[in-house]
Amino acid sequence: GKLHLARVLAAALLCRQTKPDGLPCGSCASCKPFAGGAHPDFRELTIEPDKKTIAVEQVRNFSRTRYLRPQIGQARVGLIHPLEQLQASAANALLKTLEEPPAGSHILLVSEHPSAVIATIRSRCQILRVPLPTTDALASWLSGQNEAVKQALALSRGAPLRALELVQADIVRLRGQWLEGLIAMCTGRTNPSSLAQRWRDQPLPEMLDWLYLLLSDVIKLNFGVSEAQLSNRDQGENLRVLAGRLDVEKLRRALPRLLKARRLLDSNADKLLITEQLLITLWACKTKGMQHAS
Repeated sequence: GKLHLARVLAAALLCRQTKPDGLPCGSCASCKPFAGGAHPDFRELTIEPDKKTIAVEQVRNFSRTRYLRPQIGQARVGLIHPLEQLQASAANALLKTLEEPPAGSHILLVSEHPSAVIATIRSRCQILRVPLPTTDALASWLSGQNEAVKQALALSRGAPLRALELVQADIVRLRGQWLEGLIAMCTGRTNPSSLAQRWRDQPLPEMLDWLYLLLSDVIKLNFGVSEAQLSNRDQGENLRVLAGRLDVEKLRRALPRLLKARRLLDSNADKLLITEQLLITLWACKTKGMQHAS
């Protein structure tokens, strides 16, 4: 949502006739090229394909455009994201621009993890924190959405744009297949290696994000939390099946390994091996009786 907000703000800063509420008009000589991705006074900088960080040369090229005269309006706008992925040299290069910003130039910086951004950059910025929408705002937004989006909202932890992404990626439907496979493993009808092979072509980042929520639900259920407060609240029966077959203390200790596996997906590690090792960890979380039965 922060990136979406930053792009709307960029459009508003460049718009020639903003609406009374400050939003861009969407139809002026500035808004039309912006919507088409061809505004000459707007530059968006992010990680290049097949790269893990934003390189120093990217930042230098970006900074040089800040000193050019606007071609359409009175301002130039730049957007950088995710800010925490700047290389150390790139961060230092950006710092020089932030220390002496050219007149009429706005730079929007978006970060998912602000604490990972060097303090010298943070100290030179006006910080705007973006919380989750209020309950009333979500209720109004949901009135125009379908049931799949409503289910995905719980999986996105209340982030509406993330919920839309989950629906578009078909995660709401796919989780049924994932849940079926997990129950099959926990009831001894398959094993970690076979299940890892079945999941090999699945969208692993989204699957591991969902798995963390699911296992958290199982732990909450064991501690008596109401099903209405769970992320997978529409899967109550399946959650109870897992809760009866997984040792809650072992499961609680296994969650950090799941988080580690999720981070490893961003590296060059073998994804099949990551998945298989994680499933072996969950296999070991079964209650002693179920392990013996298997």
